[in-house]
Amino acid sequence: MHKTMKKYFLLSSLTVALALPLSTELLANTQPTMTQIAAQRYDSSKDIFHPVYAKHGMVASEQELATQIGVDILKQGGNAVDAAVAVGFALAVVLPNAGNIGGGGFMVLHDAKSGENFTVDFREMAPIKATRDMYLDEKGNAVDGKSLYTHFAVGVPGTVAGMEYALKKWGSLPLEKILEPSIKLAEEGFVVSGALASTLKEETETLGKWESSKKIFFKDGRPLIAGERLVQTDLANSLRQIAKEGSKAFYEGDIAKKIVAEMEKHNGLITLDDMKGYQAVERKPITGEYRGYKIVTMPPPSSGGIHLVQILNMLENYPLNEFGSNSAKTIHHLAETMKLAYSDRSEYLGDPDFVKVPAKGLTSKEYAKSLIQGIDEEKARPASDKGWEDNWANIAIFFDYPADIRKAIYTTNAVESLNSVIRRVIKKRNVFPTDDSVFKVIWLAIKEASKKMDNADSEQETGNESIYD
Repeated sequence: MHKTMKKYFLLSSLTVALALPLSTELLANTQPTMTQIAAQRYDSSKDIFHPVYAKHGMVASEQELATQIGVDILKQGGNAVDAAVAVGFALAVVLPNAGNIGGGGFMVLHDAKSGENFTVDFREMAPIKATRDMYLDEKGNAVDGKSLYTHFAVGVPGTVAGMEYALKKWGSLPLEKILEPSIKLAEEGFVVSGALASTLKEETETLGKWESSKKIFFKDGRPLIAGERLVQTDLANSLRQIAKEGSKAFYEGDIAKKIVAEMEKHNGLITLDDMKGYQAVERKPITGEYRGYKIVTMPPPSSGGIHLVQILNMLENYPLNEFGSNSAKTIHHLAETMKLAYSDRSEYLGDPDFVKVPAKGLTSKEYAKSLIQGIDEEKARPASDKGWEDNWANIAIFFDYPADIRKAIYTTNAVESLNSVIRRVIKKRNVFPTDDSVFKVIWLAIKEASKKMDNADSEQETGNESIYD
């Protein structure tokens, strides 16, 4: 083990529907020693899934073909950003129910050389025409399915813009080289896995409503089954255009025009101005500390980062090692702290471009201590009876070991599951539009966008004033 080697870890919170990104590094220069000590204490042989080790770099995603593309990019001299972008586009091909260019995502990066951390927000945005009450009927009640299954459910996609932004700023390889393996996969096809076949089977009725979807995902009148080949020629053509022309092909060119034409045909809201106006945004990471480790994670509009820090701040006050792994006491404290964090999520979180988010207050140690005063050590407090929504997320993780890789990256491209997206593939483009309930908060702010920011702030500051910066 190299003496100057830094290690980075990904932790996923046990929350309802969100994988929470976390890059950690020891506050002091003693992390390698502490890590080694922790590793000696922990016997991974008892796990169902065992750790995988690598000397120069590592790639992980939800689909093995995409993962292999990332590994190949690293072997060809690419850095972690190159590999992350390659995996992101590959998932658009091999994981159509989760990773695709009609969606959006977040990226958290650590540059080992400079020690700096960065995040990129490329989530979907609401169209300009979106209004506060567009999912409601004349009586103010939600119209069943309108926010999930219609053209009103679709946000302006951000994946292509976000991937290009990261590649231009931190990558080292040209977009054409990055996209080459994904284009090949789409054009030549790949063998449908059992998992994908199961998803397609579950969505037989909804996917089967559209001839354009059936053309891609059906064979002989039924969904593709495991072992059959999925070929996506139109998607290959779209990716080829993006490789040649960059994001302009997607946001201003023929692809954009076809998306808008589809919207107009079904009274959707996305216009060419929406497409042309989309921009990925670089944001300041949320940071925190947990038992001597520094946490670097995603800021709003993601709610995951703030509440990951908030939950850990609360848990830091309990001797979890004494409670025991998966003991009733440990699970009780995990559940109670998560309830408190998710309550705050509903109250305070939103898009920082439109509302004031009290990030500093929510992530403070003092606030965490005040929250846990309400936790009963023997009794669970009532939780919301609202069930979790079925969201899919795919993850590409890159851990930086030696300096020649240079960056550690976590990206998540989130797409509502297949039963929550438009059941129509944009003809001749094979681009799935997407929606995500987490980001419905954005359209609430669109109608008020013309108002002054401090008006929005004053509306937001109706809760716990002490947590605002």
